[in-house]
Amino acid sequence: TAYEISTRDWSSDVCSSDLLLRVSRNMFTSNFLTPLFAIKFGLVSAGLFYVASTLANSAQAIVKSIIGYSGNALLANLKNSSHEAKKEAFGIISQRLITVVLPIIICFTFNHETIIKLSKASDSPALYVLSLFMLFIIISFSEFFFMLYEQFYIIEEAANKLFFLKLFELSIFYALIISPITTSPIKTLLGIIVIRAISFCVIALNSWYSWKIKLTISTRKKYALAWCVIAYAISLILKKIL
Repeated sequence: TAYEISTRDWSSDVCSSDLLLRVSRNMFTSNFLTPLFAIKFGLVSAGLFYVASTLANSAQAIVKSIIGYSGNALLANLKNSSHEAKKEAFGIISQRLITVVLPIIICFTFNHETIIKLSKASDSPALYVLSLFMLFIIISFSEFFFMLYEQFYIIEEAANKLFFLKLFELSIFYALIISPITTSPIKTLLGIIVIRAISFCVIALNSWYSWKIKLTISTRKKYALAWCVIAYAISLILKKIL
């Protein structure tokens, strides 16, 4: 019947999209980047990145156990609920994510110049690992926001849209890998951050035009101010180290 054909087509789209989602997620993990860096930049660079990524993955695992799984489960349980209920759940989860990720955003904003300087400290492996850690943790934590939006696409049965959006992201990532400008792990990670930012903007804008959903960004001023002070203090310490 027409219904069975339609259901079968949608299931096929979901399978294709799910496969591409798994591939795209693995592309930005240490499991893929470590051997890539070993091939492109040597074993020493890959080893230093592996140390930094292990630290970042540990921090990500803690946050994922608190927010990631419960957030996805909440949206999945609301698949047959009203659109307003889904939007409200999306807003609650995004607010929790913002609260956790905001310190990282603030610290990066205050210390982005220092990170670049640290990346050039080839005579100090510890400082180099620190710069890799700060960049990779941004990539790792951005995955929470991608998972949130991707789950919403799936429950809204828009897997076909998500498929093409992720294909676009992987195409840009492939161009980055073969590009001659990626001469070090630092430049590669910076390129990945730019790619992820572009991809997220595209996914978020399409979500807004399709379902009128957006991230709920509202946090206590004292909380944000406190982290600004902490980030500024960290920047002063790092500048003295350099």
